[in-house]
Amino acid sequence: MFELAEADQLGDEVVDLRLAAQDAIAQLALTRLGQATPAIHVGPLFSARGSCGLLRHVFVNLLDNAVKFTRDAAVPRIAVDSGATPHGTAIVVRDNGIGFDASEATHLFEPFRRLHSLSHPGHGVGLSVVKRIVERHGGRIWVDATPGVGAAFHFTLGHIE
Repeated sequence: MFELAEADQLGDEVVDLRLAAQDAIAQLALTRLGQATPAIHVGPLFSARGSCGLLRHVFVNLLDNAVKFTRDAAVPRIAVDSGATPHGTAIVVRDNGIGFDASEATHLFEPFRRLHSLSHPGHGVGLSVVKRIVERHGGRIWVDATPGVGAAFHFTLGHIE
């Protein structure tokens, strides 16, 4: 699991999170050639100190999941925004996909845990890597979800510029 080892290596650069999200969208477009990808709205985001590559990986994983789980929505909606929460300023990746019962989310960030059937491919590693990256950046991650309505993955980062 190269990704897990890489998540331990933290850079110390100023990362424009809006640009990191846009780079992630471009990367997804390249890896999903020939597949329909919904438009992804990126709102105003801030900058943080850390590793640009690792933070871009957070967006790639969360956005790839959002695309995967909105594929059956009549009008898929995916957005990346920021806002104040009780835990500090957070970034949120929100979709109107299949969602899930939030009570099942307690183990969602553990390696090899999946909530959905094989009709939605994956290995169950991505969210555990995302959690590790966010925590290495001094933040935390959590999710709100409702079956049939969608999911919203929120994360904070320490070292905000």
